[in-house]
Amino acid sequence: MEIRVGVVVTEQELRGALATFIASNEGFVVNVVVDQLVRGGDLANLDVLLVSEKSGVDQLLDVVDDVPAVVLGTGPDSMLSAVTAGAIGYVDIESPLEEVVAALRSVAGGVGTIPPALLGTLLRQVVRRNRAEQEHRDRLNVLSPRENDVFRLAALGRSNDDIAAELFISPGTVRTHKQSIFKKLDLHAQAELVAFAMRCGFDVMGESSD
Repeated sequence: MEIRVGVVVTEQELRGALATFIASNEGFVVNVVVDQLVRGGDLANLDVLLVSEKSGVDQLLDVVDDVPAVVLGTGPDSMLSAVTAGAIGYVDIESPLEEVVAALRSVAGGVGTIPPALLGTLLRQVVRRNRAEQEHRDRLNVLSPRENDVFRLAALGRSNDDIAAELFISPGTVRTHKQSIFKKLDLHAQAELVAFAMRCGFDVMGESSD
């Protein structure tokens, strides 16, 4: 049975070279070759994706949450971003093409691939990120339950009127809660509130990760 591959790589020459090499290997067929992740289309009908870190890796789960992906990256930081975004395979962009194909084959079969030499670094980065998120979450303990509700909705970009309607309070009460939140968390603008929520690990593009 053929493994259907999508190649999502920004750099044109690299994209073409990868697609050609992958297709030359027995058991592989390259069905999609594009420069950016885009929702819908043929991406949903693949067995595995090969995505470069510049091609919208952060949107991986939003675009194709049911297709496993291998990310081509440039080191520990890009590997952490890839894993956080939902990739289950990672290959350094300087690796031989044979390693890329091996990773695609493994991931298509349900087996994740992280280079052993980078695994320790990845685990340390995950621990550091989790600690940082927990430290920021702990700061939310100074908020009242209602202020927490307002904080989470405000972090999602909801207007005062929308928050008021959802929580069955007045817009004036929402403004009062937000003023209190800003003071307690030492924030000064909506953008700072959103950034704080992200550092807590909240998904500000959708619902909270809690």
